[in-house]
Amino acid sequence: GCCGAIAKWAGRELMYADTVHMLNEHFAILGHPVIIAGCPMCADMLSKHSHEQVIGIWDILAEIGFPEGAKGLGYPVAMHDSCGARGNLHMQKTMRLIAEKLGCVLINTEYSGDYSPCCGYGGLVMYANREVAHEMAKMCTERSDTPYITYCMACRDRLAREIRETRHLME
Repeated sequence: GCCGAIAKWAGRELMYADTVHMLNEHFAILGHPVIIAGCPMCADMLSKHSHEQVIGIWDILAEIGFPEGAKGLGYPVAMHDSCGARGNLHMQKTMRLIAEKLGCVLINTEYSGDYSPCCGYGGLVMYANREVAHEMAKMCTERSDTPYITYCMACRDRLAREIRETRHLME
């Protein structure tokens, strides 16, 4: 199921509450498992509304390493940090560590980390006002002339729609 972010962003408080309740019931049935999140926003949301331990797949990969032959892009890229990583310096640093271990050459942009602008997907801006979402994504891509790498699929898709080469870190 969904972590509930979409319902929360849409202001659907009852749907959000039902989602949180359903997830917590399922986690209890499963014996309160450790949750491995692949999405920064899911990790953030689940750690806020569940009592389970939430670990990012990025933490596991940083610890155990990568499959043989895994490699990054062979040219400079700018890191785009997702909204779900705001305030989470550990996640931001881990993503950069993974990118560097894969051989990516990261270019620093003026605004990154907690100051990385929203791509226009968060808060469902893309669905509420496409023109505003377009301007938000455009602002993201103007930070560097290099291709981008990110660790959020929504960011990857939004930036790619702006005709900017963008890859997800797990790609």
